[in-house]
Amino acid sequence: MGLREAWSRIRTFEASARSCGTGACVRVPRSWRGDVLVVRAGPRVVKRGLAAPCGNSGHITVPKAMVHRRVVVSRTGLMEQIAGFAGRVKAQVPGSRLWFYGSHLRGRPRRDSDIDLLVVTPRPLSPERRQRLVERLWPMKRPPDILWYTRRDFEREKGMCAIVDEVRKTGVRV
Repeated sequence: MGLREAWSRIRTFEASARSCGTGACVRVPRSWRGDVLVVRAGPRVVKRGLAAPCGNSGHITVPKAMVHRRVVVSRTGLMEQIAGFAGRVKAQVPGSRLWFYGSHLRGRPRRDSDIDLLVVTPRPLSPERRQRLVERLWPMKRPPDILWYTRRDFEREKGMCAIVDEVRKTGVRV
């Protein structure tokens, strides 16, 4: 097993926060970039957010008061869950595309935030079929908030719908 594969299996590790250009940060493996991380100092969550690029690895910023303190960094696996869901949807509806966007992607979800996804399909799907797909394929207890568009509607809404424009600008195609 290579180092990259080993890091991809690890979900939690302990580290020291250090000074960096953004105030304070904790380095994380390159393979964790883009995943949602939780940083804890003891039982207290001090940061929840995305791992960002930093040289040859990644980092997550933490409050400056955390410099030189030991913290535990946990990977939520959210991107892996979404990627798996996207693959299963694409297998059931060939030609479909899926985007992840919203507060979870930005690393600033609230307790009541849901996971925002947008699915573009080649042809319309009935509401019943969409519901069955989510019930059968979504891996987590809390269902996501999914917007469904046909390709034609998705292209037509460009520049006219704020959510479609947000997805095009800041979303991640999975």
